[in-house]
Amino acid sequence: MNDEEKSKEELLNELAELRQSLPGFEESYQRHKQDKLDVIEANKQSTFQAQRVPLALIKWSVDFTVVEWSDMAEHIFGFTRDEVVGKSGFDMIIPESNQKLAKDLWQQLLTSDGGHRTISVNIAKDGTRLLCEWHNTPHTNDEGVVVGVASLVQDISGRKQAEGELKEYIDELVLLVKDRSIELMREVERHRQAEDELQLFRAALDSSADNIFLTDRATMHFVDVNDAACKDIGYTREEFLQMGPHDIKPDYNLHTMVREFDEVLRSEGEVGVIETIHMKKDGTQFPVELLLHSIMSGGRDIIVAVARDITERKVFENRLKRLSTTDELTQALNRRKYLEIMEREVERVKRHATPLSLLIFDIDHFKVVNDTHGHDVGDEVLKAVANLVRDNVRKVDYFVRWGGEEFVIITPDTEIYKAIIFAEKLRARMEEKVFDKVGTITISIGVSTFEKDDTQETLMKRADEALYQAKQTGRNKVVSTEDLQAGNVPQ
Repeated sequence: MNDEEKSKEELLNELAELRQSLPGFEESYQRHKQDKLDVIEANKQSTFQAQRVPLALIKWSVDFTVVEWSDMAEHIFGFTRDEVVGKSGFDMIIPESNQKLAKDLWQQLLTSDGGHRTISVNIAKDGTRLLCEWHNTPHTNDEGVVVGVASLVQDISGRKQAEGELKEYIDELVLLVKDRSIELMREVERHRQAEDELQLFRAALDSSADNIFLTDRATMHFVDVNDAACKDIGYTREEFLQMGPHDIKPDYNLHTMVREFDEVLRSEGEVGVIETIHMKKDGTQFPVELLLHSIMSGGRDIIVAVARDITERKVFENRLKRLSTTDELTQALNRRKYLEIMEREVERVKRHATPLSLLIFDIDHFKVVNDTHGHDVGDEVLKAVANLVRDNVRKVDYFVRWGGEEFVIITPDTEIYKAIIFAEKLRARMEEKVFDKVGTITISIGVSTFEKDDTQETLMKRADEALYQAKQTGRNKVVSTEDLQAGNVPQ
């Protein structure tokens, strides 16, 4: 018994077996069962059949736009050449229920090495449903790129009984499902390989002790971070993926980050190492050394940031800086820093004609303290003296250990009479304080102020001369250069 002699019931039994053997075929069968009924109705209503060679020639661009439409195509589908050229075939001859399948077949055609034959349900201009046989051939250019497709089409609506047509269509679907199954298996394998590569990439990221952040420039959101970043910053990876780099940089806003990332993209490579601040989930801020570069992934510009915590290094650097500018015992500034400050202050005085005064003081009879109580006690006295001075100077003043028991105070924007008042106040506070193991001590102070044509050397020399006179005339007193000029040294 051939296919034409099979009963409808036998065909349906055959369909049931196919549904059991082909996963997912049930949905396709139900969809195309309706097409069978539509075809039967089309056979009843069809009023035209090609009496000569019933093949229509249609040429398409790669986006399924009609480029050429033969007379037979007009005869089969009812659309004139002017009505279809330049328009999409999906909008004219493909039923809505079949458009997804047709698009899949079209994409398969554009990416295959040769053409293929298929049978499909189409729509004529008057709405009649037709069963057509298609022979499609892709055309390529010299580089092997598909630039168009030529189709030979035959209306086979009246060639068979509806059951025979459905059987043939089912056979086509079976082949399509098999081909599709093979393609899906290949796709699964590609995904598995991609997953393996992703796992390797993830392992490489997580093996780094540095914080690594991957940011999509288009969205300014993190697309990945490594374990070290989660551990050090305090957010989970899921929380990070809802955030952007500006969320962990307290000194940056979104617009600033956009400008910085665009600079990375323009550089077409790495940007030099920069120092910045990162902020943890709990609000703690810490310094980092940041290296930025860009990569292209999946058509997206990805900014890769590698951040290293430099807290310990900064502490060490600050300590070195402090040691280079600060007296280790008293924490007052040292002579090197004094020279830097005075150079700047003298230049400012000359440029803006503002006052500048200088105090130099010496602890009276400090040698007796060392000889009587030892140098350790003497050091404690020096530290206590320095603390008392720091409690009494202004924030704009500079306190310097000049050497031994001598100290200098630079007082910007201060006239001579104000400097004398301040010196006298400091002398009195020192005399009132009781020092451990020593009791009371006194200091002698020399005061000078910047004059025209002065240098930092001449300013210091006059202050030192005033200090000398203070010590020579009894100690525990303040002597200024004005006192020296007037010959009125306090007794």
